[in-house]
Amino acid sequence: MKRKIYLPVIELEWSDCYSFNELLKDARSGGIKVPNGPGVYEVIGKDGVIFNNLKVKWAVTDWPNSVEEYLHKKYKEKHGKLPKYTKVT
Repeated sequence: MKRKIYLPVIELEWSDCYSFNELLKDARSGGIKVPNGPGVYEVIGKDGVIFNNLKVKWAVTDWPNSVEEYLHKKYKEKHGKLPKYTKVT
């Protein structure tokens, strides 16, 4: 007998994009407060190139592995492969 499993819809609220230098500042000194809980982070380089004028954004979620797998799938559909630094999911 087949069993159906229903998963909840995951909605993400992405933060604004911040430069890596903005994130280096301590939040107590006026820097950006990065969440301490589970979530996903996206690092974006200038013109999509990783590690060039880095920008970072994040979304807090209780399902980071599922979200990461979904984002990797979408990236792979768009670009044909995952970035070199990414683990295969």
